[in-house]
Amino acid sequence: PSVFAIWIKAFAVLSDNAAFAFSSERASFQKGSEAIENHQYRDDDTFALIAAAVALTGMASDDLWEQFGAFFVEFVCTQGWEDLLRSMSPDIVGFFDGLDSLHNFISFALYKSNFAGPSFRCEKSDDGSVLLHYYTNRHGIYPFVKG
Repeated sequence: PSVFAIWIKAFAVLSDNAAFAFSSERASFQKGSEAIENHQYRDDDTFALIAAAVALTGMASDDLWEQFGAFFVEFVCTQGWEDLLRSMSPDIVGFFDGLDSLHNFISFALYKSNFAGPSFRCEKSDDGSVLLHYYTNRHGIYPFVKG
């Protein structure tokens, strides 16, 4: 499913179905069109749903994105992607360094999309810590990565 379709599932789980239905209406989705699988939604659609969820829950947008990030990882693992994710690298640095390739594979090979996914780079420090750099042309969703 698309990230947007997963966000729809997450919001339904994190709130309740009645709240989800209300926020879908508030975000102006036509009934039945709000969670089409393998459909690339516009960012405006995603942000309309987020705005409706913020209005409904009173949570900050960043907090919703972060919760969604945590939900997303759990969701993709329960959908059969866990073995693939684990096989990308034996460590977190290698995982993030290979994530660009995974995004490209999913976007082009599976969904026939020209969507420009995010980019991740790890910078190792002398003290052994790692700084993760996250690049995207989609503004306002960085808390998703924190989740």
